[in-house]
Amino acid sequence: MCIVFFRKFQPKTSPYALILLFNRDEAINRERTPLCHDFFEGKSIACGVDLQAYGTWLGVNLKSGNFGFLTNYENKPFQMITDQKYRKGNLLMNFLKNDEPIVASEVFREYLGTFLKEGQSFNGTNIWLGNLSHGSLVFAHNQHEGVELNDLKDHSGQTIGFGNGKVTEQWYKETLGEQLFDTVLSAHLASSDTKVGAAFSEASNIDALKEQLFKVAECTFKPSDPSLWPPVITYTEDEKYRNSCIFQEKHQEHLADGSFDTFGTVSSSLIIVTQTGALHYYERVYDHKGEQLREGSDVDPIFAKFSLPKHWQESEEEGQIHFQEEDFTRVKFKEYLITHQF
Repeated sequence: MCIVFFRKFQPKTSPYALILLFNRDEAINRERTPLCHDFFEGKSIACGVDLQAYGTWLGVNLKSGNFGFLTNYENKPFQMITDQKYRKGNLLMNFLKNDEPIVASEVFREYLGTFLKEGQSFNGTNIWLGNLSHGSLVFAHNQHEGVELNDLKDHSGQTIGFGNGKVTEQWYKETLGEQLFDTVLSAHLASSDTKVGAAFSEASNIDALKEQLFKVAECTFKPSDPSLWPPVITYTEDEKYRNSCIFQEKHQEHLADGSFDTFGTVSSSLIIVTQTGALHYYERVYDHKGEQLREGSDVDPIFAKFSLPKHWQESEEEGQIHFQEEDFTRVKFKEYLITHQF
């Protein structure tokens, strides 16, 4: 059960153009490449590659600036896909292989023609496609028939969190992540050296921002109230509980064939694009098989006391969450970085 948080920025309002945080939840034994840019001969695509299906979940073409990401829609029954044109990983990867910038909505619509017309032949998919150099971004899904392409060009300045549910519903962990994301960005953008027109030290500012945003990605807080768990019809109550957090520690889940496998958040990715076209693409790949954990640390003051909107309040404490050290994973990771100037 993946989850993504992102915000686009209008020019001259921030030193950043796009900030995107993505957690990939998958079977921990499923093989993949680390973040790289030279897996496909003759192409320069920054992404991790799933070595079972040879697709990806998030990537950037470093020549054209085309980028995209996807999540599953969990309430659509899973089916075995044998025809390659109906595999969602290929849908994204084939887009990323295009070395010509794709910017106009009608071109995105043409590219997604099969998905928009025959969406029920795919497994449940939410997909975003865009271009980093031109600021374009569109969204499509196959949660029901007759879906149109959604142009997100007017969503600048708004943080969007999306997981694996219906487009018409907002999950607790999506709201929590959006507000944590906003809290980090608000504090960061309020500092004197990130204001528009100030001398912007890209390296030091991005490094500080990176650490706090990865903390958001690594939040393991789970609400105790079952009404706040993801309402996925195929999940057991235990699976709903375990999937109610942003970062999932390793756990057992049942598969469509009745067997079980070990799942968890296997990677967290962070894409930061500046208004000058500088790309910083980070990825942390987590070692759920290792026995050793990272040393604990004090909770960053920015997360020490946090309030959710009233409709998510669990108690009479006005929905306040007092984050503790145990509310953030300590699983060890390897961190990768690709930088590029568009």
